[in-house]
Amino acid sequence: MKKVAGIVAGALLFGAVAGASMVGVNVAAQKAGITYQTESSTENTAETTQATETAGETQAAAASSTGAQASTMGYGSVSEVAKNAMPSVVAITNMMKYQANGFSLFGNSQNYETEVPASGSGVIVGKNDTELLIVTNNHVVTDSTSLSVTFCDEESVDAEIKGTDASADLAVVAVKLSDIPEKTMDAIKIISIGNSDDLQVGDQVVAIGNALGYG
Repeated sequence: MKKVAGIVAGALLFGAVAGASMVGVNVAAQKAGITYQTESSTENTAETTQATETAGETQAAAASSTGAQASTMGYGSVSEVAKNAMPSVVAITNMMKYQANGFSLFGNSQNYETEVPASGSGVIVGKNDTELLIVTNNHVVTDSTSLSVTFCDEESVDAEIKGTDASADLAVVAVKLSDIPEKTMDAIKIISIGNSDDLQVGDQVVAIGNALGYG
């Protein structure tokens, strides 16, 4: 009985020691695991933060590059284009014949003709010894009874038609150089004409003119 009791007591003691050892190992392992997971999480967070910062820097660099490219290509403001072109652009006022149908006080049908103002744009393209030459649209000068041209300095001068091409909707208007004040001659200039064959799809186009007579 004493031997049996001794064996049982020894087994219980071994079990208690082994159990305590396993508990200690598990606790240590859990602590080690917690510490490892925390370090791994910290590393992942650092990597994520670095990746986010890198992506942000890349996007900022791309945006900066795009902005620089847009500026180089001339997107955005066209103030310089307008500044260079405006001295060559004129406003054309056409007093034109207009026929209308109406009725008299007695209800009779009658036709009558009157003069109405029309307006459009023109571009100074050249000059000769006596005239300043301006290109405009044929429909701007159609049925004209009188023409006047207003330059960029608001000076208005009488003009006359030199030639028209209705099929191409083009007309050439001339102003006598002797009618243009010296200060106006100093303010205006002949437009520099490019080659339309050099244009391609996607190129910027700027329209400058006297739309609806507003200058």
